[in-house]
Amino acid sequence: MAALRAAGAGAGKAMRPLSPSRSFATGGALRMASPAAAAAPFRPDEPAGPVVKTPIPGPVATRLIEELGESFETRSVNMMADYSKSVGNYIADPDGNLLLDVYAQIASIPVGYNNAALAEAARTPEMVDALINRPALGNFPSHTWASLLRTGILRVAPRGLDNVYTAMAGSDANEIAYKAAFMYRRQRERGGPEADFSAEELESAMRNEAPGSPPLSILSFRQGFHGRLFGTLSTTRSKPIHKLDIPAFDWPQATFPQTRYPLDEHAAANAAAEQASLDEVEHLIRTRASAPPAASGPTTTGTCRTRPTW
Repeated sequence: MAALRAAGAGAGKAMRPLSPSRSFATGGALRMASPAAAAAPFRPDEPAGPVVKTPIPGPVATRLIEELGESFETRSVNMMADYSKSVGNYIADPDGNLLLDVYAQIASIPVGYNNAALAEAARTPEMVDALINRPALGNFPSHTWASLLRTGILRVAPRGLDNVYTAMAGSDANEIAYKAAFMYRRQRERGGPEADFSAEELESAMRNEAPGSPPLSILSFRQGFHGRLFGTLSTTRSKPIHKLDIPAFDWPQATFPQTRYPLDEHAAANAAAEQASLDEVEHLIRTRASAPPAASGPTTTGTCRTRPTW
């Protein structure tokens, strides 16, 4: 997918075309591995390899992108997809091209496109009920919710973690984790979960002032990505374009160790880089007086996976 990059602001010029070719699965200059060496396909109906019939975007996709550009921002479009014809690890476009998808919708399609088992589950009464009667879970949870949690996500929960707080996406999950870190920190300072809020806290919170709105922070690492929502952007350090024009909190950042490979040939250098990073983190935690970190999270790329540590 890296070959398909936005190249301009106009919808019709948004993408750098790929040259047409016959299927990579056929003979010619680009040959696939022999059947004996090739791994079994993820899905039996997957193609033997990518198929490129037209430039990308092709004529149909170009027209659809221009049409979409009249009501939707298209400068970041990589390709126009046809999900009805996508299968397994391969993503299709409206011109009949079929590409191996290593992006997987920001790693959110782990079992492939048009997965038969998911399609079957989507037709069940339980799925229809969940989709058309979407509950505000905190206020009106379904009578089946406890059972769904026990038989679903809690079956793979890390040891000792037995409660679930749902969110729509990675940025939401990270912001919930940030709030949990702040609330836990202030709860301990207040005297525990049974301690009530003071009148000063209640009143000052409405003015965005301490002590109700405490001067705390989240420590993150340079080059890390934690989301594009307002709070997570203050911890995202991946690309300037993610952060430009958005006000940010004055939160600290540390250097994430740049591991060198092969590991066995750079063990000493890697250990030194890791120790330097740990020393920097400890220094920031101990010396930052204006807004001390309430939590820190590991750096990530792609999707958001921050787990605060207290």
